[in-house]
Amino acid sequence: METEQSLFITEILEKSAPFLNECKFIEILADNEISKIISTRTDFEYKLLSTNKELDIYLRYLQFELNLLLLVSTRKKKKSLKHINRFGDYLNHVSFVFKRGLAIYRNEIKLWKAFIDFAVQYQYKTEQAFEEYAYLSFLTCIVL
Repeated sequence: METEQSLFITEILEKSAPFLNECKFIEILADNEISKIISTRTDFEYKLLSTNKELDIYLRYLQFELNLLLLVSTRKKKKSLKHINRFGDYLNHVSFVFKRGLAIYRNEIKLWKAFIDFAVQYQYKTEQAFEEYAYLSFLTCIVL
């Protein structure tokens, strides 16, 4: 019988599968790279679901995902591809990791800066990122 944790992780991995499959189909990622990505994500997800949700784990996970974004973007340019259909799904995944970290470490400027840099660089719901930052900053001022 699967635990709630493993079901949650399976759901996260399944949501990212279409993007990885497309990257394989258009020959941006190889089978061995996809296996490594899935393994690394699984490891990070289990660490995040443990009782010690350390900021460092979020930062390392996000660095892994941002490096993967850069790799995919670079390979996409080399192949002269203008668009990857499931790229938005992948950006949603990265945003989801950011938001989970920010929910716990909402006063962590380094994490906010990374999230806003990500939103600006990939033109990902930039306005929403700034609004969330402003709102949580406001809440922090009230609490302090």
